[in-house]
Amino acid sequence: MSLEIASPAAWKLADFWEVLIGEWEAQTGAVVNFSASSMEVPSHPQLAFVANDQLTAFDEKNLLSPFEPVDSTGEPQKLDILNGLKQRLATRNQRLIALPISQPVYLLYYRRDLLEKAGLKAPQSWSDYENLLTSQKAWANGLSIVEPWSEATRSTWFHTQLVPLLRGMGDYSVWFEIGSGASRVSQPVANAIFARLARRWEFLDPVSAQLTAVEARAKVLKGEAAMAIGYEPVAHAGISATIAAESPSLELNSTGEIAVAPIPATAEAYDPLRKTWLKHAAGYRPALVGFDGWSLTFRHSQTQTLGALSSLLELLIDLRADEAFPGAALSLTRESQLTNLSQLPISGLNAASAGEAFDSIAQALRANDVTTYLPVLGQEIFIEATQKALGQWLEKPAQGEAAAQQLVDGFAAGVASVGAEQIQKSYRRSLGLLAD
Repeated sequence: MSLEIASPAAWKLADFWEVLIGEWEAQTGAVVNFSASSMEVPSHPQLAFVANDQLTAFDEKNLLSPFEPVDSTGEPQKLDILNGLKQRLATRNQRLIALPISQPVYLLYYRRDLLEKAGLKAPQSWSDYENLLTSQKAWANGLSIVEPWSEATRSTWFHTQLVPLLRGMGDYSVWFEIGSGASRVSQPVANAIFARLARRWEFLDPVSAQLTAVEARAKVLKGEAAMAIGYEPVAHAGISATIAAESPSLELNSTGEIAVAPIPATAEAYDPLRKTWLKHAAGYRPALVGFDGWSLTFRHSQTQTLGALSSLLELLIDLRADEAFPGAALSLTRESQLTNLSQLPISGLNAASAGEAFDSIAQALRANDVTTYLPVLGQEIFIEATQKALGQWLEKPAQGEAAAQQLVDGFAAGVASVGAEQIQKSYRRSLGLLAD
């Protein structure tokens, strides 16, 4: 029996997993070959690594088999993926297509000691956050506040804030109308988010324009910022904790106490049918997923190879198989990981702040309002439209309405380019809504 493991060539998994796979082959009699990831139909059953932002494209081309691993008795193997992540990222057309092994979630990192000294608390809403920004001279002890506005992460950070403005409580439609495929990025929503950004921009450290989410996080851990938006680092499975180059120390000075919390909640969403703003329930902050990280998938699987693929999968996700996934390769995606947090990377956080981070991530990824990042064919067109609008705004922050118009026009043009019918079909499939 011949199986393949497909991953990006740069990971060099054939070298990294040589001993691990050799032992498994000896036990099962199967032969494993390594290949580079591609969108070609595989010639052999595969256990393939697919980037989370590529799951839609792979699925639309029917390149992913139903992800139905079995145990040693042939019974379906239960996967304890955090429910919101499972339903929104790993499921298409009501079938499981992937096992996410990493998925970053935007979080708030802050100096608890500085806030407490000033009699303040972590922001629960964007209004609270803006108040801390504008009053930072009174409490931040000369430290700055940063956000991840580098080109690498600006669109996902922007969309993380955009989603709750687009999505009413209980709505299926977020990016597009499920009934027509039309864009829901309207002028009122675009104007509102750019106005919010304008209120904040002058109070953020200008270095924010060059920071990724991980770099913004590091500013707090290094004692260079009092508050930051970022996320926990996610590395790929081909980097060993023992052979990777040493990363810069993130140790904070002993007087600083770092805390981690969910990002601020959004108060209202725009209803395009009623053309009015509706209040959200308190604490509404739907998590955005599918913009980074990796998933394991089955490709070209057959009944006779399902057991072998399943046992290989079980070996690779077994928490005891440290040699398969060094700590830096995984992030919190499954309930069972919460029983052994020592297997997950904390990258400079102490036990208390790491616990806060994992609690926030678990809470976000369990929720029913998890939202997948533009899960339609033509995703890149809408990302490009967003980057263009944000680039225009960053050059001229005072001209938010022009950037808002650019965003609205860009999304409308994207729908016209891909086709509203195709957008509707693709979007409904991603949401698990069967075709009419």
